[in-house]
Amino acid sequence: MSRAKLGVDTVVPANRAGARAPARALAGLGHERFAVLAGPPDLLAARDRPAGFKAGLADAGVALPDANVVHGGFTRDGGHASVADLLAAETGPPACSS
Repeated sequence: MSRAKLGVDTVVPANRAGARAPARALAGLGHERFAVLAGPPDLLAARDRPAGFKAGLADAGVALPDANVVHGGFTRDGGHASVADLLAAETGPPACSS
């Protein structure tokens, strides 16, 4: 269920738009290879942010391979593990987003 449909007052951040803008800006600077450190895939924000980032890159004609989206915990240890997974995959992206 979407938080916007809960029937109570809520704050719904613009996760997709918030991630789309920096992706377009980075691609506009000439960056072409990216990775995204995302949170647990069962969380809405952890699905919306990578989707927005991927859309922003697509706006600029840059692809984000699914293998370069690494899901992990929204914690320091989760971020560390996600970076380790990304480095082990040897995809080589110079720019990352979380």
